Amino acid sequence: MAEEPTTTAEVTTSTATGGEDGQATPGVSGNLLRRRPLGLNDLPKQALLATTQESAVELTDFVKAALTQGLALADQIQTSFTKKGSKNYVDNYLKQNDGEKWFARSSAHQDSKAKGTADFEEFDFGLRVDHSIHEKDYTPDVYDANKILDWDSEIQTGAVSVGGGFSEIKMCSMCSTILRPL
Repeated sequence: MAEEPTTTAEVTTSTATGGEDGQATPGVSGNLLRRRPLGLNDLPKQALLATTQESAVELTDFVKAALTQGLALADQIQTSFTKKGSKNYVDNYLKQNDGEKWFARSSAHQDSKAKGTADFEEFDFGLRVDHSIHEKDYTPDVYDANKILDWDSEIQTGAVSVGGGFSEIKMCSMCSTILRPL
């Protein structure tokens, strides 16, 4: 069994190089959706890191790049991921790229509080709110999930606005054990 710790930027507010038109987002360097750790200067300005960050990207630029890259990756699931099976109306997919393995699940549901489906509030809680913790609770391979940083104070003081009515941005680390071979 090989342990592969992964660090994920969990943007809770809601290739692609960051911009909607495929152009780089100012201040954001490269693909944020990688299993490699981000450097301190790759992260948005954060009060706890003020004495260690020589330079930093703007929070709104970082959020825009992360969401744009995430949407581009999600759009590839049906076309460039390999379907690995289905269970309980959920399709499972795998993609290997540059030595990294990406897993995805896809399912269709009615917007309803009925057995076998969920309404928007249930999906929001299950897939967005505390995503890393929920992944740890429901995915046996994930053995640890922790919040590393948040930008709540910047949002609450009005120093930054992320739009969409969302009120938090946090970065989490998830560690998983992946059995070989896949």
